[in-house]
Amino acid sequence: MGKTLYKIIVIASLIGLFVSSYLTYSYYAEKSVVCINKEHVNICDDVLNSSYSKLFFNIPNSLIGIFGFLLLLKLSYYGINGKDVKRLILFFSSVALLFVLYLAYLIFFVIKSACIWCFTSWSMIIIIFVCCLLIKKE
Repeated sequence: MGKTLYKIIVIASLIGLFVSSYLTYSYYAEKSVVCINKEHVNICDDVLNSSYSKLFFNIPNSLIGIFGFLLLLKLSYYGINGKDVKRLILFFSSVALLFVLYLAYLIFFVIKSACIWCFTSWSMIIIIFVCCLLIKKE
């Protein structure tokens, strides 16, 4: 079951990597992201252009996401190949989960907006974290 969980982490990391890469590209290219809500108003840009979109050293959160998903991808690859990375991947997925929970708080309660791209990325982190918990129990 462990290899299957690591494979799920690989898939979730690739999805998260795609989303983070798209958001980072949009940020540096100064392009609006494709994101509409039920009223057909672009709301992702509210989130991505807020003062909270760069929390550490003026680096876009999406760029931090790229490095995080790459790290989780690499660790899961090691796990598939039999390396003992259970504690390490659980630690980094826990850090990612805490960061995601903080970002969710900011978006929903401070910025008072939403972003489907952010939600997708967060969902991938939650999936990865749950898989890491299951792997750790084995």
